[in-house]
Amino acid sequence: MATKVMFNYLELAYSPISNYVFSLIKDDPRFRTLTEKSTLYIIGQRAELTFENLRFEDRDNRQFVCLFDIKQKGNQSVLACELPIYQQNLASESSKVIKFQFEYASPKPNPIPNIFPQYNIVNLLLTDQDSTFIGWLSPENFIQNCLNGAIRGKINGPVEEFIKYRVHYVGKATEQNVWKRLTGHSTLQEILSLQYPLHFGTLPTHEIAILFLKFREAFKIDTISAGEKITNDLVDSLLSKNLPNGKIISLDAEKAFINAMQPKYNKEFYRNYPKSKDGLYAYHLDSYSFRIHSYLTLEYENGTIEGCPSLVEGDAVVIEKNQPVKVFKLRS
Repeated sequence: MATKVMFNYLELAYSPISNYVFSLIKDDPRFRTLTEKSTLYIIGQRAELTFENLRFEDRDNRQFVCLFDIKQKGNQSVLACELPIYQQNLASESSKVIKFQFEYASPKPNPIPNIFPQYNIVNLLLTDQDSTFIGWLSPENFIQNCLNGAIRGKINGPVEEFIKYRVHYVGKATEQNVWKRLTGHSTLQEILSLQYPLHFGTLPTHEIAILFLKFREAFKIDTISAGEKITNDLVDSLLSKNLPNGKIISLDAEKAFINAMQPKYNKEFYRNYPKSKDGLYAYHLDSYSFRIHSYLTLEYENGTIEGCPSLVEGDAVVIEKNQPVKVFKLRS
């Protein structure tokens, strides 16, 4: 008898951002382009991260480097980081003078310091000499883009401690773009209103984070028993024809993650899952799983789900035929 197994992979479509940053960039065309394929999102919470001891170093041949530490409230660990300013996905023209603007965490310093090193920075804005916007970096944005190779930089320290998110809500954005889905989102507003900050003096809008996930790829493996009759349907299955599309996989992933993590602010927990009308149930798979192909850790009441860019590493949310959802831990 043929056995059908499917492996599904999701990844971050954009680095996690605070609700505050989302409110600032949700109309930016570049942000919308990068998140247009995001079909799943998670609203979570983590302590605010800041750039500390930020200064600049002029190395040979105009190799300007920004040096800083990344710290997080309540976390004794420190990430020591380096960021070359002139590089392809940042300031690509070394002939131009780059200006930096700093956005400070609350309470903002008064007066604003005009010397280096700088401290307590939550966002770093880059413009050229004509004040044309080049880009921005938050501590999370720097960490994720450095880890996935989008920018060149160095991070020294236990980075795994800085990419943890307490999950409050899991939602789908399969029928409309994620920025539209989240604009005026009633549950997001509820979380901002009811969720206490993790640390005194921090506004919830700076601690509540949004994670944008998109479907990356899927692999299906079929095995058949000796002597099994070869049918057209079996041949199509072995050739991976008629595979579910990313929308169907995302719809099922939403249910799987909600069922596994039971987030506090979700109203529906899909008690009958994996049975559904719009997911993978109709494909009669014997087993399938979801992994997150990015560096992050999702924390929930009964455990964690760790992501990893390796296709064979990272925790897996596993669904076996007629069995409850399980979280398979890579490291017990």
